[in-house]
Amino acid sequence: MPEAAPSPGVAQWHAQRGQLTALAYRMLGQWAQAEDVVSAVGEQILSMDPATATGVRRWEGYLRTLTTRRAIDALRSVQQQRTEYVGTWLPEPVDQALLPEDAVANESMLRLGVLFLLEELSAPTRAAYVLHHGLGYSSSQIANVLEMKPAAVRQMLSRAARK
Repeated sequence: MPEAAPSPGVAQWHAQRGQLTALAYRMLGQWAQAEDVVSAVGEQILSMDPATATGVRRWEGYLRTLTTRRAIDALRSVQQQRTEYVGTWLPEPVDQALLPEDAVANESMLRLGVLFLLEELSAPTRAAYVLHHGLGYSSSQIANVLEMKPAAVRQMLSRAARK
């Protein structure tokens, strides 16, 4: 019996997996944790109701939104765990040769110093910063992802740049 063709969402998830992992890594600072987030997004897509899946117009944006929101949740959880750690936390560096080619295009976002500075930002602020500077999202697009007003996102980006 022939195997059924994957749904458009699953196919897009497979195609975007490297970029989604790079996005989650930029936010989380740990490659394994980023892969976990992207896997959870894949599970969510696999278990999605077919009626809901047909309502998705742009899978790329939908997958990035899901990844961003799951990474924010993971960040909040990790930040609560780190409050008990007394030392300085540094993100784990990743050999850039292991990253997908498109994710390496913006090397400055992957430098250890930038990751360390991003660690100082709150989870939504970090997400906004990465989406804006790393992926070129506009304030209104980020506002849709974070469920905020565009003016609030612009203010958040301004504060992040000052910090």
